[in-house]
Amino acid sequence: MFLLLVLIYLGYNCFHNAKKFPEQLILLSLAFLILFFIHINRKDKRFLSHITQQKNIIYFSEYLVFSSPLWIILIASGVWYLSMLWAMLLFFLSLISYTPARLKSTAPLNRFIPDNNFEWKAGFRKYQIWIVVLYAASLALLYYPYASLFVLWFLFMIISEFYNHGESFEILRANEIPVKKFLLQKIKNHCKLYLLFISPVIILSTLIHPETWWVVCFFVLFTFIIMCYFIVSKYSLYEAGKSVTGNEIMKALVLISIALPFFLPVPLLLTIRNFIKAGKNLNVYLNAYNK
Repeated sequence: MFLLLVLIYLGYNCFHNAKKFPEQLILLSLAFLILFFIHINRKDKRFLSHITQQKNIIYFSEYLVFSSPLWIILIASGVWYLSMLWAMLLFFLSLISYTPARLKSTAPLNRFIPDNNFEWKAGFRKYQIWIVVLYAASLALLYYPYASLFVLWFLFMIISEFYNHGESFEILRANEIPVKKFLLQKIKNHCKLYLLFISPVIILSTLIHPETWWVVCFFVLFTFIIMCYFIVSKYSLYEAGKSVTGNEIMKALVLISIALPFFLPVPLLLTIRNFIKAGKNLNVYLNAYNK
């Protein structure tokens, strides 16, 4: 419920600031583009084709419910004609059965990612289309205060998926360093890479809207803390070569806390707690390197 209210609030501000029709249409088009990529990458199309002949109705109904926050935003902003346009777009989207062929090559951006950041390499390979689209959207929305940060938040949600799988035992021990140094080095490298990744957006956003500098700083600080949480949570539950499960609810709570300043102590305390747990868990694998 918190997440829904935050989405509605931020979305309403974007539409309220975009007072001219062309600007509102651009925002709606970007929302449709995101939903379009969700639709064409659905993995249940073949399954639905086998079990029902009304799959288009299912698609349309799902997207109506899924986009209900947008309906509220459009109505609250007084642009009812765009809500009708949105319904038409959803109808035509539900008729599309195209699914793109899976890319066999690695993500082109991987060449710029250091080899020791293998989580990012794997994540970019898996989510390359989403990352490119959302990053482009964050640049396209720089004109609107906070809109780019809003998109970066969605991008950060994708980045959180990079830390859902434990590497092999051999990769874990490759650097032959103590547990504490391993965790701190991991945090340093990944936070540095994340900052380099988002720096063009946050720098341009601050230059265009200098009055929002403190919000940008808060966003970067908060995401740094949450990045640390992702890393230590992964290793607190680490098992060689296995998916990391059991922290989905806490991860969702931490991600929501970005938009709720009074939640700042939550990810910070969870990071400290999981850092201690990760140290104990990794001692089983890296104890030989502890001094």
